[in-house]
Amino acid sequence: MEWRQFIIKSESNGSTIYKGHCIDLLDIMAYLLNFTYVLVEPPDRRWGVEIDGHWDGIVRQLIDRVVDFTVAPLAMSSERQRVIDFLSTPISYEYSDVAFRRLDQTMSKWRLLLDLFHPKVYLCLAVALVTVSSILAYIVHRTEGRTHGFVMSFAVSLWHMYACMCQRGGLIPRTGSGRMLVSSWCLFSVIMASIFSGKLIATLAVPKTPTPFHSLTELLDSEQYTLGIVGGEAHQQFISESTDDVLLRLWHTIMKHNKTDPSVTSSNVSKHMDRVLLGEYALVYTRYKEETPWSCDVDFLGQKIAVFTASLAMPKNSPIASDFNKLLMILTDRGIIQKLEDKWLSASSTCASTTSRTRPVTEQDLQSAFYTLIVGIVSAFVVLGIELLYVRIVKAS
Repeated sequence: MEWRQFIIKSESNGSTIYKGHCIDLLDIMAYLLNFTYVLVEPPDRRWGVEIDGHWDGIVRQLIDRVVDFTVAPLAMSSERQRVIDFLSTPISYEYSDVAFRRLDQTMSKWRLLLDLFHPKVYLCLAVALVTVSSILAYIVHRTEGRTHGFVMSFAVSLWHMYACMCQRGGLIPRTGSGRMLVSSWCLFSVIMASIFSGKLIATLAVPKTPTPFHSLTELLDSEQYTLGIVGGEAHQQFISESTDDVLLRLWHTIMKHNKTDPSVTSSNVSKHMDRVLLGEYALVYTRYKEETPWSCDVDFLGQKIAVFTASLAMPKNSPIASDFNKLLMILTDRGIIQKLEDKWLSASSTCASTTSRTRPVTEQDLQSAFYTLIVGIVSAFVVLGIELLYVRIVKAS
Protein backbone atom coordinates (compact mmCIF):
# COMPACT_ATOMS: atom_id res chain seq x y z
CA MET A 1 0.00 0.00 0.00
CA GLU A 2 1.60 3.25 -1.17
CA TRP A 3 2.32 5.43 1.85
CA ARG A 4 4.68 8.39 1.65
CA GLN A 5 8.31 7.49 2.44
CA PHE A 6 7.45 3.96 3.58
CA ILE A 7 6.38 2.74 0.14
CA ILE A 8 6.88 4.93 -2.92
CA LYS A 9 5.29 3.70 -6.13
CA SER A 10 6.29 4.82 -9.62
CA GLU A 11 6.00 3.69 -13.24
CA SER A 12 8.99 3.18 -15.55
CA ASN A 13 8.85 1.72 -19.08
CA GLY A 14 5.50 0.12 -18.41
CA SER A 15 6.58 -1.58 -15.19
CA THR A 16 5.75 -0.71 -11.58
CA ILE A 17 8.65 0.17 -9.29
CA TYR A 18 8.45 0.26 -5.49
CA LYS A 19 10.98 1.85 -3.16
CA GLY A 20 11.07 3.29 0.34
CA HIS A 21 11.64 2.33 3.98
CA CYS A 22 9.52 -0.85 3.88
CA ILE A 23 10.91 -2.02 0.54
CA ASP A 24 14.51 -1.72 1.80
CA LEU A 25 13.48 -3.62 4.94
CA LEU A 26 11.81 -6.31 2.81
CA ASP A 27 14.92 -6.74 0.65
CA ILE A 28 17.13 -7.13 3.75
CA MET A 29 14.79 -9.76 5.21
CA ALA A 30 14.51 -11.57 1.87
CA TYR A 31 18.31 -11.75 1.62
CA LEU A 32 18.89 -12.94 5.20
CA LEU A 33 15.99 -15.44 5.28
CA ASN A 34 16.55 -16.48 1.64
CA PHE A 35 13.10 -16.08 0.12
CA THR A 36 11.60 -14.47 -2.98
CA TYR A 37 8.42 -12.46 -2.98
CA VAL A 38 5.64 -10.99 -5.09
CA LEU A 39 4.06 -7.69 -4.08
CA VAL A 40 0.25 -7.56 -4.10
CA GLU A 41 -1.79 -4.42 -3.48
CA PRO A 42 -5.22 -4.48 -1.78
CA PRO A 43 -7.88 -4.24 -4.52
CA ASP A 44 -9.96 -1.71 -2.60
CA ARG A 45 -6.86 0.37 -1.69
CA ARG A 46 -7.78 0.43 1.99
CA TRP A 47 -5.79 -0.41 5.10
CA GLY A 48 -8.50 -2.25 6.91
CA VAL A 49 -11.38 -1.30 9.17
CA GLU A 50 -14.25 -3.35 10.50
CA ILE A 51 -17.65 -2.34 9.13
CA ASP A 52 -20.71 -4.29 10.35
CA GLY A 53 -18.50 -7.20 11.37
CA HIS A 54 -16.65 -7.41 8.04
CA TRP A 55 -13.06 -6.29 7.44
CA ASP A 56 -11.72 -4.69 4.28
CA GLY A 57 -8.35 -3.73 2.80
CA ILE A 58 -5.04 -5.29 3.81
CA VAL A 59 -6.54 -6.81 6.95
CA ARG A 60 -9.08 -8.67 4.80
CA GLN A 61 -6.24 -10.08 2.67
CA LEU A 62 -4.51 -11.36 5.82
CA ILE A 63 -7.68 -12.91 7.22
CA ASP A 64 -8.35 -14.73 3.93
CA ARG A 65 -4.65 -15.69 3.74
CA VAL A 66 -4.43 -14.21 0.25
CA VAL A 67 -1.02 -12.83 1.33
CA ASP A 68 1.64 -14.20 3.70
CA PHE A 69 2.49 -10.90 5.42
CA THR A 70 2.28 -7.14 5.00
CA VAL A 71 5.07 -4.83 3.92
CA ALA A 72 3.48 -1.61 5.10
CA PRO A 73 3.30 0.44 8.31
CA LEU A 74 0.04 -1.12 9.49
CA ALA A 75 -1.07 0.49 12.75
CA MET A 76 -1.64 -1.85 15.68
CA SER A 77 -5.05 -1.77 17.34
CA SER A 78 -6.96 -4.06 19.67
CA GLU A 79 -9.58 -4.65 16.97
CA ARG A 80 -7.00 -5.71 14.38
CA GLN A 81 -5.11 -7.90 16.85
CA ARG A 82 -8.24 -9.99 17.30
CA VAL A 83 -8.10 -11.16 13.67
CA ILE A 84 -4.41 -10.87 12.65
CA ASP A 85 -0.99 -11.10 14.32
CA PHE A 86 1.53 -8.24 14.45
CA LEU A 87 5.28 -8.75 14.72
CA SER A 88 6.45 -7.82 18.21
CA THR A 89 9.03 -5.27 17.01
CA PRO A 90 7.48 -2.04 15.66
CA ILE A 91 8.84 -0.28 12.58
CA SER A 92 7.36 3.16 13.33
CA TYR A 93 5.43 5.25 15.84
CA GLU A 94 2.74 7.48 14.45
CA TYR A 95 -0.05 9.74 15.60
CA SER A 96 -3.02 11.56 14.15
CA ASP A 97 -2.76 15.30 13.62
CA VAL A 98 -4.63 17.90 11.58
CA ALA A 99 -3.03 19.26 8.41
CA PHE A 100 -4.11 22.54 6.82
CA ARG A 101 -2.80 25.19 4.46
CA ARG A 102 -0.86 28.05 6.01
CA LEU A 103 -2.37 31.49 5.80
CA ASP A 104 -0.75 33.90 3.38
CA GLN A 105 1.45 36.18 5.49
CA THR A 106 1.46 38.98 2.92
CA MET A 107 -2.34 39.10 2.92
CA SER A 108 -2.54 39.57 6.69
CA LYS A 109 0.27 42.11 7.16
CA TRP A 110 -2.08 45.03 6.64
CA ARG A 111 -3.45 44.34 10.14
CA LEU A 112 -0.06 43.74 11.80
CA LEU A 113 -0.60 46.48 14.40
CA LEU A 114 -4.06 45.14 15.22
CA ASP A 115 -2.82 41.57 15.62
CA LEU A 116 -0.23 42.50 18.26
CA PHE A 117 -2.94 42.43 20.95
CA HIS A 118 -6.04 40.29 21.28
CA PRO A 119 -9.26 42.17 20.38
CA LYS A 120 -10.34 41.89 24.02
CA VAL A 121 -7.24 43.87 25.04
CA TYR A 122 -8.14 46.71 22.66
CA LEU A 123 -11.69 46.66 24.01
CA CYS A 124 -10.43 46.89 27.59
CA LEU A 125 -8.12 49.78 26.63
CA ALA A 126 -11.01 51.67 25.03
CA VAL A 127 -13.22 51.12 28.08
CA ALA A 128 -10.40 52.22 30.38
CA LEU A 129 -9.77 55.37 28.30
CA VAL A 130 -13.42 56.41 28.38
CA THR A 131 -13.78 55.60 32.07
CA VAL A 132 -10.65 57.51 33.20
CA SER A 133 -11.54 60.45 30.93
CA SER A 134 -15.02 60.61 32.47
CA ILE A 135 -13.64 60.57 36.01
CA LEU A 136 -11.08 63.27 35.18
CA ALA A 137 -13.75 65.41 33.51
CA TYR A 138 -15.93 65.12 36.62
CA ILE A 139 -13.02 66.10 38.91
CA VAL A 140 -12.03 69.07 36.75
CA HIS A 141 -15.61 70.21 36.27
CA ARG A 142 -16.47 70.01 39.99
CA THR A 143 -13.27 71.36 41.55
CA GLU A 144 -11.82 73.85 39.07
CA GLY A 145 -15.03 75.66 38.21
CA ARG A 146 -14.75 75.50 34.46
CA THR A 147 -17.17 77.76 32.61
CA HIS A 148 -17.96 75.24 29.88
CA GLY A 149 -20.15 72.21 30.44
CA PHE A 150 -19.33 68.63 31.37
CA VAL A 151 -19.39 67.43 27.75
CA MET A 152 -16.63 69.85 26.78
CA SER A 153 -14.64 68.87 29.89
CA PHE A 154 -14.97 65.21 28.89
CA ALA A 155 -13.82 65.93 25.33
CA VAL A 156 -10.76 67.84 26.57
CA SER A 157 -9.96 65.12 29.11
CA LEU A 158 -10.34 62.38 26.48
CA TRP A 159 -7.84 63.97 24.13
CA HIS A 160 -5.36 64.59 26.94
CA MET A 161 -5.64 60.99 28.16
CA TYR A 162 -5.14 59.79 24.59
CA ALA A 163 -2.03 62.00 24.38
CA CYS A 164 -0.73 60.28 27.52
CA MET A 165 -1.16 56.91 25.81
CA CYS A 166 0.98 58.23 22.95
CA GLN A 167 3.53 59.42 25.54
CA ARG A 168 3.11 63.05 24.55
CA GLY A 169 2.11 64.49 27.92
CA GLY A 170 -1.34 65.76 28.80
CA LEU A 171 -3.54 67.79 31.11
CA ILE A 172 -2.15 68.52 34.60
CA PRO A 173 -5.06 69.20 36.94
CA ARG A 174 -4.72 71.64 39.84
CA THR A 175 -6.16 69.28 42.45
CA GLY A 176 -4.32 66.42 44.11
CA SER A 177 -7.00 63.91 43.19
CA GLY A 178 -6.80 64.87 39.52
CA ARG A 179 -3.01 64.72 39.50
CA MET A 180 -3.09 61.29 41.21
CA LEU A 181 -5.48 60.01 38.54
CA VAL A 182 -3.43 61.41 35.64
CA SER A 183 -0.12 60.09 37.02
CA SER A 184 -1.61 56.61 37.44
CA TRP A 185 -2.92 56.71 33.88
CA CYS A 186 0.46 57.87 32.55
CA LEU A 187 2.22 55.02 34.36
CA PHE A 188 -0.31 52.56 32.94
CA SER A 189 0.23 54.01 29.45
CA VAL A 190 4.01 53.65 29.71
CA ILE A 191 3.66 49.97 30.63
CA MET A 192 1.20 49.24 27.81
CA ALA A 193 3.28 51.17 25.27
CA SER A 194 6.41 49.23 26.28
CA ILE A 195 4.59 45.92 25.85
CA PHE A 196 3.23 47.05 22.47
CA SER A 197 6.67 48.20 21.30
CA GLY A 198 8.31 44.96 22.43
CA LYS A 199 5.78 42.81 20.60
CA LEU A 200 6.09 44.96 17.49
CA ILE A 201 9.89 44.62 17.43
CA ALA A 202 9.69 40.87 17.97
CA THR A 203 7.08 40.45 15.24
CA LEU A 204 9.04 42.48 12.70
CA ALA A 205 12.34 40.73 13.48
CA VAL A 206 11.09 37.15 13.77
CA PRO A 207 7.57 36.96 12.33
CA LYS A 208 5.26 34.06 13.16
CA THR A 209 3.09 32.38 10.58
CA PRO A 210 -0.55 33.14 11.39
CA THR A 211 -2.80 30.13 11.87
CA PRO A 212 -6.55 29.99 11.17
CA PHE A 213 -7.15 28.06 14.42
CA HIS A 214 -5.12 27.00 17.44
CA SER A 215 -6.98 23.93 18.68
CA LEU A 216 -9.25 21.17 17.49
CA THR A 217 -12.18 22.86 19.21
CA GLU A 218 -11.57 26.11 17.30
CA LEU A 219 -11.46 24.14 14.04
CA LEU A 220 -14.78 22.46 14.83
CA ASP A 221 -16.32 25.82 15.69
CA SER A 222 -15.29 27.18 12.29
CA GLU A 223 -17.83 26.55 9.54
CA GLN A 224 -15.35 27.75 6.93
CA TYR A 225 -13.31 24.52 6.82
CA THR A 226 -14.28 21.12 5.38
CA LEU A 227 -12.88 18.19 7.37
CA GLY A 228 -11.53 14.99 5.85
CA ILE A 229 -9.81 11.80 6.99
CA VAL A 230 -7.81 9.10 5.20
CA GLY A 231 -10.29 6.24 4.98
CA GLY A 232 -9.54 2.68 6.05
CA GLU A 233 -6.95 3.55 8.71
CA ALA A 234 -6.94 2.47 12.34
CA HIS A 235 -7.14 6.17 13.21
CA GLN A 236 -10.54 6.35 11.54
CA GLN A 237 -11.87 3.48 13.63
CA PHE A 238 -10.36 4.94 16.81
CA ILE A 239 -11.99 8.35 16.27
CA SER A 240 -15.35 6.90 15.20
CA GLU A 241 -15.54 4.69 18.32
CA SER A 242 -14.10 7.23 20.76
CA THR A 243 -16.09 8.34 23.81
CA ASP A 244 -14.27 11.69 24.04
CA ASP A 245 -16.66 14.58 23.43
CA VAL A 246 -14.28 16.48 21.12
CA LEU A 247 -13.41 13.40 19.05
CA LEU A 248 -17.09 12.44 18.81
CA ARG A 249 -17.83 15.93 17.54
CA LEU A 250 -14.93 15.62 15.09
CA TRP A 251 -16.29 12.36 13.70
CA HIS A 252 -19.84 13.71 13.40
CA THR A 253 -18.51 16.75 11.53
CA ILE A 254 -16.58 14.53 9.10
CA MET A 255 -19.69 12.39 8.55
CA LYS A 256 -21.77 15.52 7.94
CA HIS A 257 -19.36 16.65 5.23
CA ASN A 258 -19.25 13.10 3.86
CA LYS A 259 -22.98 13.25 3.06
CA THR A 260 -22.44 15.98 0.49
CA ASP A 261 -18.85 15.10 -0.44
CA PRO A 262 -17.90 11.37 -0.14
CA SER A 263 -14.28 12.14 -1.09
CA VAL A 264 -13.58 13.46 2.44
CA THR A 265 -13.22 9.81 3.58
CA SER A 266 -11.23 8.66 0.55
CA SER A 267 -8.21 6.41 1.09
CA ASN A 268 -6.29 8.29 -1.62
CA VAL A 269 -3.82 10.48 0.29
CA SER A 270 -2.75 12.43 -2.81
CA LYS A 271 -6.29 13.70 -3.40
CA HIS A 272 -6.53 14.82 0.21
CA MET A 273 -3.17 16.62 -0.14
CA ASP A 274 -4.36 18.48 -3.24
CA ARG A 275 -7.48 19.65 -1.44
CA VAL A 276 -5.47 20.84 1.58
CA LEU A 277 -3.25 22.92 -0.72
CA LEU A 278 -6.33 24.53 -2.28
CA GLY A 279 -7.25 25.89 1.15
CA GLU A 280 -10.18 25.73 3.58
CA TYR A 281 -9.76 21.97 3.92
CA ALA A 282 -8.40 20.31 7.07
CA LEU A 283 -7.21 16.69 6.98
CA VAL A 284 -6.94 14.31 9.93
CA TYR A 285 -3.53 13.04 8.95
CA THR A 286 -1.22 10.30 10.20
CA ARG A 287 2.23 11.67 11.00
CA TYR A 288 5.48 9.90 11.74
CA LYS A 289 7.30 11.63 14.64
CA GLU A 290 8.10 15.21 13.58
CA GLU A 291 7.57 14.51 9.91
CA THR A 292 8.21 17.30 7.43
CA PRO A 293 5.01 18.46 5.67
CA TRP A 294 4.68 17.46 2.02
CA SER A 295 4.61 21.15 1.10
CA CYS A 296 5.99 24.35 2.61
CA ASP A 297 2.44 25.74 2.42
CA VAL A 298 1.14 23.03 4.78
CA ASP A 299 1.17 23.27 8.56
CA PHE A 300 0.10 20.93 11.37
CA LEU A 301 -2.09 21.69 14.35
CA GLY A 302 0.37 19.88 16.66
CA GLN A 303 -2.34 18.09 18.60
CA LYS A 304 -1.88 14.32 19.00
CA ILE A 305 -5.39 12.98 18.50
CA ALA A 306 -4.47 9.28 18.55
CA VAL A 307 -1.10 7.54 18.95
CA PHE A 308 -0.35 4.16 17.33
CA THR A 309 2.51 1.73 16.87
CA ALA A 310 2.95 0.36 13.35
CA SER A 311 4.50 -2.96 12.44
CA LEU A 312 4.42 -5.78 9.90
CA ALA A 313 1.46 -8.15 10.21
CA MET A 314 0.69 -11.77 9.36
CA PRO A 315 -2.34 -14.07 9.40
CA LYS A 316 -3.23 -15.68 12.71
CA ASN A 317 -0.77 -18.40 13.81
CA SER A 318 1.44 -17.99 10.75
CA PRO A 319 4.28 -20.60 10.67
CA ILE A 320 6.81 -17.97 9.53
CA ALA A 321 6.04 -15.46 12.29
CA SER A 322 8.75 -16.66 14.69
CA ASP A 323 11.52 -16.36 12.07
CA PHE A 324 10.44 -12.85 11.14
CA ASN A 325 10.15 -11.80 14.77
CA LYS A 326 13.69 -12.98 15.54
CA LEU A 327 15.13 -11.28 12.47
CA LEU A 328 13.34 -7.98 13.12
CA MET A 329 14.68 -7.94 16.70
CA ILE A 330 18.22 -8.55 15.42
CA LEU A 331 17.91 -5.77 12.85
CA THR A 332 16.69 -3.42 15.58
CA ASP A 333 19.50 -4.36 17.99
CA ARG A 334 22.15 -3.84 15.32
CA GLY A 335 20.82 -0.43 14.32
CA ILE A 336 19.64 -1.41 10.84
CA ILE A 337 16.07 -0.21 11.48
CA GLN A 338 17.43 3.10 12.78
CA LYS A 339 19.54 3.54 9.64
CA LEU A 340 16.47 2.98 7.50
CA GLU A 341 14.62 5.58 9.54
CA ASP A 342 17.46 8.06 9.09
CA LYS A 343 17.49 7.39 5.35
CA TRP A 344 13.77 7.61 4.62
CA LEU A 345 11.87 9.07 7.56
CA SER A 346 14.05 11.75 9.14
CA ALA A 347 12.49 15.19 8.93
CA SER A 348 14.40 17.39 6.51
CA SER A 349 12.79 20.57 5.31
CA THR A 350 13.94 22.82 2.48
CA CYS A 351 11.38 25.43 3.44
CA ALA A 352 12.75 28.80 4.47
CA SER A 353 12.59 29.14 8.22
CA THR A 354 12.04 32.47 9.92
CA THR A 355 11.67 31.20 13.45
CA SER A 356 15.37 30.92 14.29
CA ARG A 357 16.89 33.97 12.61
CA THR A 358 16.12 37.62 12.11
CA ARG A 359 15.38 39.15 8.74
CA PRO A 360 15.22 42.66 7.25
CA VAL A 361 12.02 44.64 7.64
CA THR A 362 10.26 45.19 4.30
CA GLU A 363 7.71 47.73 3.15
CA GLN A 364 5.01 45.07 3.45
CA ASP A 365 5.71 44.79 7.17
CA LEU A 366 5.21 48.54 7.62
CA GLN A 367 2.07 48.93 5.53
CA SER A 368 -0.18 48.89 8.61
CA ALA A 369 1.61 52.00 9.95
CA PHE A 370 0.92 53.86 6.70
CA TYR A 371 -2.71 52.74 6.80
CA THR A 372 -2.94 54.26 10.29
CA LEU A 373 -1.61 57.56 8.94
CA ILE A 374 -4.02 57.48 6.00
CA VAL A 375 -6.97 56.84 8.32
CA GLY A 376 -5.85 59.77 10.48
CA ILE A 377 -5.58 62.12 7.48
CA VAL A 378 -8.98 61.11 6.12
CA SER A 379 -10.55 61.51 9.57
CA ALA A 380 -8.99 64.96 9.92
CA PHE A 381 -10.51 66.11 6.61
CA VAL A 382 -13.90 64.69 7.59
CA VAL A 383 -13.80 66.58 10.89
CA LEU A 384 -12.60 69.72 9.05
CA GLY A 385 -15.60 69.52 6.75
CA ILE A 386 -17.94 69.17 9.72
CA GLU A 387 -16.32 72.17 11.46
CA LEU A 388 -16.57 74.36 8.34
CA LEU A 389 -20.20 73.36 7.92
CA TYR A 390 -20.88 74.19 11.56
CA VAL A 391 -19.25 77.64 11.22
CA ARG A 392 -21.29 78.36 8.07
CA ILE A 393 -24.52 77.38 9.82
CA VAL A 394 -23.66 79.55 12.84
CA LYS A 395 -22.89 82.57 10.62
CA ALA A 396 -26.07 82.08 8.66
CA SER A 397 -28.15 82.04 11.81
